[in-house]
Amino acid sequence: MSLSDYIPVKFIELFSDPDFSKAIKGYNLYLLKEDKDYRNEVKTVLREELDESFDARLAVSELRPIKRIAELELVTGIEDYYDDEDHEPTISERINDLENKLSSLEYRPTEKPIVQFKPETKTGIRAMHIISKLKASGKNHLTHREIQSALAGNDLPEYCRIDEKAKNPRKTIIDVLNEAVSLCSDVFLDQKKVGHKEWRIALKS
Repeated sequence: MSLSDYIPVKFIELFSDPDFSKAIKGYNLYLLKEDKDYRNEVKTVLREELDESFDARLAVSELRPIKRIAELELVTGIEDYYDDEDHEPTISERINDLENKLSSLEYRPTEKPIVQFKPETKTGIRAMHIISKLKASGKNHLTHREIQSALAGNDLPEYCRIDEKAKNPRKTIIDVLNEAVSLCSDVFLDQKKVGHKEWRIALKS
């Protein structure tokens, strides 16, 4: 744009004078410093020009900041998609979905699998039999007489039964009780304090 677009033709020669132009600039600086109303008017004009210029630069920028900001607002959930608009889940939607999944999870304590131990020796079979008898009895121990009865019972394989005819039955029973303690940490041996001081097998409390 030329000078004629701003001032009448008859003043062009005057404003073309360098000294006069310098004086006009000085006068404008004076008004900006001394005239509050004039200064506010200039500020308003400059602000509008700068805003329009800035918006125009954003719109034509190769970095596409306006579009990218709009997309970011949609993804973060600051702005909502239209109800019928297909879109990838926003961050807020993903968080809500994750919270729903976590709230629906049920805590299931880990259970140790039951290991069926099958001893191969006669002493081991007898020991497991005694342990089973003790736990099924509902008592906290088996007396020496009850142990003898269990080891001679018909529910034990015949080749594992111990009766009075067996060779050294007392030592065999002691071996069975020791084996039971080594196989099961829930049981222990207890000796009577009075009488014959016989050995018993008991459950830990």
